Amino acid sequence: MNPLLKVEQLSYSYLPEEPILSKISFELSSQKSLGIIGPNGGGKSTLLKILAGLLEGAQGEIYWKGQRISGGLNESARMAYVPQKDNVNSALPITVRDMIAFGCLPSKVSKKDLNNVLAQMGLTSIQKKLIRELSGGQLQRVQLAKAVIRKPELLLLDEPTKGLDSTGQDQLLDLIEQVIKDFNCSVILVDHNINQVIKHCDQILCLNRTHHWHDKKEMFNKDIMNSVYHCEFEHTLIHENQTDGKLPEHHKCTVHGDDHDHD
Repeated sequence: MNPLLKVEQLSYSYLPEEPILSKISFELSSQKSLGIIGPNGGGKSTLLKILAGLLEGAQGEIYWKGQRISGGLNESARMAYVPQKDNVNSALPITVRDMIAFGCLPSKVSKKDLNNVLAQMGLTSIQKKLIRELSGGQLQRVQLAKAVIRKPELLLLDEPTKGLDSTGQDQLLDLIEQVIKDFNCSVILVDHNINQVIKHCDQILCLNRTHHWHDKKEMFNKDIMNSVYHCEFEHTLIHENQTDGKLPEHHKCTVHGDDHDHD
């Protein structure tokens, strides 16, 4: 059986001679989740934009259900992309219900489908609230519901847990797992929280301009982490868990023997 999505030798450059992605290959089966991790500037968001058809000029092959496609998945597949930031002006008087319904434009969503998505996303009680009145976690659920209302076979999520605390991250990722079951879709998500990705995703793609590893999460280990981040696994966790904006005194990297600047 063909995988739902197959990417072979995908490369992309914003500037000549400076590839942001180099020969990326991976597969994703139906109703499975793929978590993409890697350092800033490693090409994670760029990969999602290529798959969503928002960036042109990539080299390599993309297959959807065994058929080679070009121009991203937006023209050939039932795909929904949720970027890090939504362009909707929060100052506008838009309710939760209306915001989700906008996800189906230019088509019109049925009242039944809209009510079902509101219920499954736990948003029924706040459906009349204005978007500007929502908490960060509520807004993330609305963005997810706006994508799900299109009944996609594949969801592309760029850092869906960004700005949430650990409890909020777990709740949202639990909801994404439920979406896969309830809506029979697959998910590709980018996230910096390594522990959460390992916990909630079926597969992991370690990406730093080229893919260092791609397989089942059970096979993921410290050596793979070192090869991606060029730094100790403990160092990565320090960065991940630092929430007050104050980074601890830096340490030497045992892989390359030098210090790494903090961005």
